[in-house]
Amino acid sequence: MILEITQFKLSHNSTEERFLEQAAEVHKGFLSKEDGFVKRSLCKSEQDLWVDLIWWKTMDQAKAAATALVKEDCAKGFLNAIDPASVNMEHVELVKEW
Repeated sequence: MILEITQFKLSHNSTEERFLEQAAEVHKGFLSKEDGFVKRSLCKSEQDLWVDLIWWKTMDQAKAAATALVKEDCAKGFLNAIDPASVNMEHVELVKEW
């Protein structure tokens, strides 16, 4: 399994309430329908750093979804709410689970 970890801050003109609505729209309209999707968690630190955690079955499926997301109409508001300079994304492979 692959964990996609995306860290970011919201843009200055975004509200948390609207961002959460947009995150739900992306989840329902795109992510949950993608091949290999397992589950998603959205977290926020006390310093307003957001972490979007998405589990995928394979690396190819994770990368394909990340590439396709930017082309989806349902993702435009979600992506515009994020400060692009703050984004850090990586994919890591599950090695061991306890």
